[in-house]
Amino acid sequence: CELPEPEPYRRCWTTDEVRSLLLSCEHERGYLAGVPASRWWVMFHRVLWETGERTGAMLRLRWEWLYRGGLDVPGEARKGGLKRAFYSLSEPTLIGLDAIRHPTRDLIFELGTHRSTFYSRYTRILKRAGLPTDRKCKPQRMRRTHLTYWQIGGGDATARAQHSDRAT
Repeated sequence: CELPEPEPYRRCWTTDEVRSLLLSCEHERGYLAGVPASRWWVMFHRVLWETGERTGAMLRLRWEWLYRGGLDVPGEARKGGLKRAFYSLSEPTLIGLDAIRHPTRDLIFELGTHRSTFYSRYTRILKRAGLPTDRKCKPQRMRRTHLTYWQIGGGDATARAQHSDRAT
């Protein structure tokens, strides 16, 4: 009797999957904290793609931390609460962030609703993109995608993630 082989777990999105995810974000309706949801979600993913930050830190990003073409994120906003990070952002991302600056609010990615709504919307976005929706496919997969492509591009993903051990 032959046992079925488990499907290998892919740790990051392919470039085609990232494109599908962003296209799905563009079709999101409604508003988050007064910002058109389509723009909010696209910019959330663009910043996530360029920084590789964790979801918690992404949802704590403040406009005042946008500084000289990048984000200067204090340690207390990040996991562990100690390690500061500065991320340079591309010109298109900076322009896109400027486009969602209004209405005025402290947080860049203010939800304006309960955090559970964030995850239910995220699941809808993934489904529309034809992507898996299990717990390993939430924004953490985009973080892994960022770190994987950072490594492929010649960078040190362990240092970028501010991990002390590559196994992490």
